[in-house]
Amino acid sequence: METKHSFRENFTTALKVLNPAQRKAVDAIEGPVMVIAGPGTGKTHVLACRIANILATQEVDPHNILALTFTDAAAKNMRDRIVSMIGPAGYQVAISTFHAFCGEVISEHPEFFDLARESQPLTELERYALFEEILDSSNLELLRPMGRVLYYLKDVIGAISDLKREGITPEKFESILVAEKSLLEQESDELKKSERAKREKNLAKQEELLVIYTKYQAELRQRNRFDFDDMVTMVAEAFSQHDDLLGEYQELLQYILVDEYQDTNASQNAVVDLLASFWGEHANLFVVGDPHQSIFRFQGASVENMLGFMERYLLAQVITLDTGYRCPQQLYDAAHLSISQNTVVQPDNLSVAPQQDEILHAALSKKLTAAQKHESNALQLCEAPTTVIENYFIADRIGKLLQNGTPASEIAVLYKNHADAAELQELLASKGIPFETDNSSNVFDNRYVTQLIDVISCIAQTSSEEDSRLLFDVLLYDWIQLPYLSVLNVARIASKEKTTFIDVLSREVDTFSDQKNFDRDGFVTLQRFREKLEFLRAQASSRQFHAWFELLVSDEGLGLSSWLVKNESNKSHILAVRTLFEEIKKWVLIDRNFSIDDFLTAVKTLRAHAIVIRTQMLHLQTEAVTLCSIHKAKGQEWEYVFMMALRDKKWGNARQRNPLPLPSGILKHTDVSKQEQNQEDRRLFYVAITRAKKQTFLSYSQSQVEGKAVRSFNQSLFLAEVAAETTLIPESDLQVLIKTAENDLTLGTEKAITISQDERDFFSSLVDEFSLSVTALNAYLHDPKEFVYNFLLRVPRAKEPHMSFGTAMHAALEYLYKNSDPQSQKSADLESVQAYFSSALKRESLLDKDFSKWQKRGRDALSAYFEYSSGRIIKPLFTERFFGGIFGATTLQDGDAHIRLTGRIDRIDLLDAQLHTVRLVDYKTGKAKTENDIEAKTKTTLTHLSAREQNLPEEIRGAYKRQLIFYVLLAQLDESFSYTVADTVFEFVEPNTSGKIVTRSFSISQHEVELLVTLIKDVMGEIRNLEFLSVLHEE
Repeated sequence: METKHSFRENFTTALKVLNPAQRKAVDAIEGPVMVIAGPGTGKTHVLACRIANILATQEVDPHNILALTFTDAAAKNMRDRIVSMIGPAGYQVAISTFHAFCGEVISEHPEFFDLARESQPLTELERYALFEEILDSSNLELLRPMGRVLYYLKDVIGAISDLKREGITPEKFESILVAEKSLLEQESDELKKSERAKREKNLAKQEELLVIYTKYQAELRQRNRFDFDDMVTMVAEAFSQHDDLLGEYQELLQYILVDEYQDTNASQNAVVDLLASFWGEHANLFVVGDPHQSIFRFQGASVENMLGFMERYLLAQVITLDTGYRCPQQLYDAAHLSISQNTVVQPDNLSVAPQQDEILHAALSKKLTAAQKHESNALQLCEAPTTVIENYFIADRIGKLLQNGTPASEIAVLYKNHADAAELQELLASKGIPFETDNSSNVFDNRYVTQLIDVISCIAQTSSEEDSRLLFDVLLYDWIQLPYLSVLNVARIASKEKTTFIDVLSREVDTFSDQKNFDRDGFVTLQRFREKLEFLRAQASSRQFHAWFELLVSDEGLGLSSWLVKNESNKSHILAVRTLFEEIKKWVLIDRNFSIDDFLTAVKTLRAHAIVIRTQMLHLQTEAVTLCSIHKAKGQEWEYVFMMALRDKKWGNARQRNPLPLPSGILKHTDVSKQEQNQEDRRLFYVAITRAKKQTFLSYSQSQVEGKAVRSFNQSLFLAEVAAETTLIPESDLQVLIKTAENDLTLGTEKAITISQDERDFFSSLVDEFSLSVTALNAYLHDPKEFVYNFLLRVPRAKEPHMSFGTAMHAALEYLYKNSDPQSQKSADLESVQAYFSSALKRESLLDKDFSKWQKRGRDALSAYFEYSSGRIIKPLFTERFFGGIFGATTLQDGDAHIRLTGRIDRIDLLDAQLHTVRLVDYKTGKAKTENDIEAKTKTTLTHLSAREQNLPEEIRGAYKRQLIFYVLLAQLDESFSYTVADTVFEFVEPNTSGKIVTRSFSISQHEVELLVTLIKDVMGEIRNLEFLSVLHEE
């Protein structure tokens, strides 16, 4: 177990290993600082050390520091390092992505945002459907060409997304277009006719884009929707318009750090600058970035942020980290040879001190120096005669590395487009080389999702002859687990009699008793499957679609969820199924009558527009070679890296296709020239070549067979730029590979199935990201298997109607208390609360027939609650108070491990302002419980407990009682919560048989809290040791 002393030692050691430039950055605590940090120069370590140094030397609390990162993975990495240096206090530091931070601001202060309470994020399906409607109904000429109304659909969506990220509202966009038009008129006489016509056409397109953008925003507001790009923009606008909101966060956040600053967009920068604005040029703002690695922002924006920072903060220190700890010197030299071909143009309107300008340009032109010597030949090039041999080269070298003891997890293959590695994946699989692709796979590319859609199609249309082939495919899916020969036999009978599968399976089994090789038992099994399909079809009309989908994949349906969990080679697929279920729930939330036909229509639309729904993947630490795009490789490193398909026109000199260019005035400090695309690609090349700790292998193919034709390729211009540092793979090596490929083709080598993640690694990664709620704790104690399904795997599970009712009741009571203040004699009336309840219930996924029943029940309950609470309504201290967020971490330390706890308390009432004591209130719908029920002291409640629960100490035996104790523990752990819990109450908000509202009050002792802490540590120890796996596989 680490102590405060050991944490201080960790921090001291971390400071000792810093080089002078790093130490300068760590010690530069006050005022604005910009650090230029090249690949492998230790920027994450510097950020973590600087945060630790601030806490060690300044009189600030951890939650007074905000660190903004580009990805969740970066935030986790930074937090882990900080915790290792300063201990559990590191969990109190606000480390977050921009979207998570802005999401929390919106959630905590909804009154500052022009959003209806019921507003929801726009789904991809809704977004495309909405743009289709706008394009179809708008009077446009250029962006709605005759006969191809949706030709510009994706271009329009992308352009508006870019505008939003750069903080360009429709009003600002209109001003930019007015300026563009004025400039064009001024320059018209000096332009060639063709250039003038091109600019006039682009401007006309942009004016039509403005029309679409304006309508889109209006429709979002009318439909109570917002898109992902709106979140940061909304916070920036709220900060600029509401001094009290901005002041609250300025007072809270005294030190701000921003990682990957070169890629932050204008909206994100606006949020940062507003937070720092109180201190002006002296703001404690620390940004880290590298313009050479700018690969996520607008074309031409590589130095936009750095130049803008120096213009806004003239007193900023600029520190350059020029010692690299990742790559061999040869790789750093090669990277420098290439990136130095890029040019940096300083705009005339930039107000930067000359010495700062010199520092920036010196930083960008300086070559990194490797801290340690590595072996030579760190950069090798394979000029393969064909793409087949290129793939064989990569597979061969990976195989040799594995044979020599290199862990598979230390090898990566990087590419520009996923299609580049399609054939390589097949080759690696055939050779038994384990690999995993990056986490950007499309749900609809997953074979089990595709198969589920086929099954749903069969259920929707079981009688058509056209579906016989589809049904045949479905019957042979391995997870359906039907007798193979029986399926073939029925297919033969159906074909012979010119009928359908369904017709054959509807007949009596004795009809076919004289058939040769007829398997009676197998036929009966297929008949049962047909009956199951008919059962599922009947259920579809009586259940909401998300509930029906849950039935479909459950054991009562076709059992896909259980099959995926139990089959080790298919663990990753359940994530794709889960992602589809989450998307379905969004669709049902929009339309509670969403049906099978609606689902199939939605899938058709998504596929037609190639709309990608990203699988909600976890980063699994497995022993497998990584295959990923270079954009996904940013921020990662491996010992050995392969960069493939480095040919001309793909890497450099690519043909520009931008049918809807945005005006040049979008970004202030850019100079987009004809060569800018090459510069963009060169930065991508620079990022890729500097991912390796030992060696980088470059490759391209000189030709590719496409049908009967052969396409020839030239090498990328970037390969020519690094030629001085490159070692060419000998021709003799390629001849060996050619013979190997020929032998494989001759022998017809069978392809092996892709090796997926090991089960233990899979569940370990789930546990690593897990935060314990009291609901999860109670589920684990009652049934570990249900805990795994519902809280680790989160397999599809529809929301029951009574849970939807509970959600709406909670919302109504929150509305009541937020809109009532006895001191000002202001109180929400019964009618408005009931109306709010009905509105909240409408947002839940209920069938029409269920809605009326639950609506009446809720309105009646609220009437009774109003009668009960008459004269008792007080202004609560908090409603729906969440514990475990960015600014209020609730973490238990268990030896070297840290247990993250989360929870949301319905209402917190202030009891004594001087003593700072409060009452925690939890609402319960349903029949009121007695105190003995809550504490599990009755025979009835005891019989419903698991053996594990029955053996718990009496004080924490009851699940309801554990909930209250858990909430008290959350309040104690959250350092931002400065109150003492003196009372806890359950309010049963539905009247009993006498029409009365029942409450149960408990005073929680510290002894009970300590018993729960011990239990939590025991349970989390078991979960971390994956002890539930043995239960999971029980029959």
